[in-house]
Amino acid sequence: MSLSKLVSALSDKYPSAFLEGTRSSEIDSALAIKVKGTDVHTAIRGGDSSSNKDQIDLTAGASFAEGTSPVDDFFPSILRPKHFQQSRHLKITCNVWGECLMESQSNWVEDYVDVVRRELNDGANPALQLRGVDALRRNIKEKDWLIFVHRSGQPSFDAFSLEEELWENSTPSKTKELFVLGKKLERLNVEFSEVAANKPLYKGKNIIFFGPPGTGKSTEVSSLVANSQMFRTQFHPEYSHTDLIGSYKPVVGYEISSKQIIGHDGVAISSPINYFAYVPGPLVLALEKAYLDDNAIFFVIEEINRGDCAAIFGDIFQLLDRDDSGRSQYGITIKPELLTYFKKNNILYDIAGDGKLYLPKNLTLLSTMNTSDQSLFPMDSAFKRRWDWIACSIDFDQLTKFTNGIRPFLDDGQKKYDWIKFLKIINTNIVQDQMEDKQIGPWFIKPEKNGLIPWDSFLNKCLFYLWHDVFKDEQFSDRSPFKSDGAGVFADVQASIKINGLSAGLKEEIISQCLIE
Repeated sequence: MSLSKLVSALSDKYPSAFLEGTRSSEIDSALAIKVKGTDVHTAIRGGDSSSNKDQIDLTAGASFAEGTSPVDDFFPSILRPKHFQQSRHLKITCNVWGECLMESQSNWVEDYVDVVRRELNDGANPALQLRGVDALRRNIKEKDWLIFVHRSGQPSFDAFSLEEELWENSTPSKTKELFVLGKKLERLNVEFSEVAANKPLYKGKNIIFFGPPGTGKSTEVSSLVANSQMFRTQFHPEYSHTDLIGSYKPVVGYEISSKQIIGHDGVAISSPINYFAYVPGPLVLALEKAYLDDNAIFFVIEEINRGDCAAIFGDIFQLLDRDDSGRSQYGITIKPELLTYFKKNNILYDIAGDGKLYLPKNLTLLSTMNTSDQSLFPMDSAFKRRWDWIACSIDFDQLTKFTNGIRPFLDDGQKKYDWIKFLKIINTNIVQDQMEDKQIGPWFIKPEKNGLIPWDSFLNKCLFYLWHDVFKDEQFSDRSPFKSDGAGVFADVQASIKINGLSAGLKEEIISQCLIE
């Protein structure tokens, strides 16, 4: 049974629960329990009337659907030791679909689900029991399925009941699979058609989104991450390995029993003490979260080619090779300071059992790369090979969608020009000059909702880029948009266009094709 087939069966039975505007975010995991008569209390319809239990045993002969998550994946924190230092219960809000309660109502009824951990044999082999959602359990019968689903970015779970025959006869459709998985996950080329119970729904990947400036690379990344947990950093020429993973740094503490002193702002404070402590970098923070949370975690690197990748990644480079599950194929010896940090914070980093450091299968690395800056710090082929590459092509239809069908335009105070036509002509000339990576993307300048391209942004951003970056030292070539008989310095060209319009500095054969009559 696949996750897609499960959700197809649910959406066939309860279509209103899956309409846009109800709870339409993507389902990322599910837990399906086959009901036994001895699992529920006496009020259950069609069950064993001799039973007086108010919970379902999840570890003693429980039957789960193949393709849905095991209990310790679906309720990940229930098995985390630090949670049970304070409580042995995991009580979570659970929304039950009204039609499952025989009420024929297409709405959600708030309830709760309580997963209880009972210690047996002095702590060995802990048993899990599920309590709650009593109203739902009273309206299901033996051999039916009690189903919990989690939707991406939601703090609670949704609950349904489903007859056995509806499940078995369901055929997942392409449309429903896309709804369940989400188009953003489809970009990762992950095979979700049959998700085995021992495999993650999210397979770790290393992906670089690349393209000319203004093609929406960061927007693509944000769309992919959606409401998932994300850690973000940006590489630059001074970025180092210790910036990425952390290092010992000077920090300030205070003497507990010392007399107070007056600070620089006149406020009394305890006497400060300087000392060194390990301060984790953003990648270690992402690793920590991924080790503690089975949900998808994303580590985003903006402008990855603006830093020296080989030096920044260091031995982490070895972890970029992934196996079929998405985990690092090869581990590395963990640094002493990092080992101390993980132990201090009760982080179970040893996912392979060999004491080495690995990227877990639920941690995905996403990066952006502006191809016009690729010469800043070239990447070697070994580094490139360990990443999947997704091109962010130039798509000007994005602009008209943003402006609700209004064609973006540039108003120079004299005339109006079609902005998309202008950029297409400029880009054609750029490509013919064999400078494909210097093209101007649709989001290089963001239009206003009424389609207007901000005039100041055009003067100070677009013209500057064309003069100094694209046609540098060749501003008056055949491919350049600038007039050959115009001013010889940028400041004069910019001032002339600002006062007299595009025709004062750009070639007539270019702007005439863009003129809006």
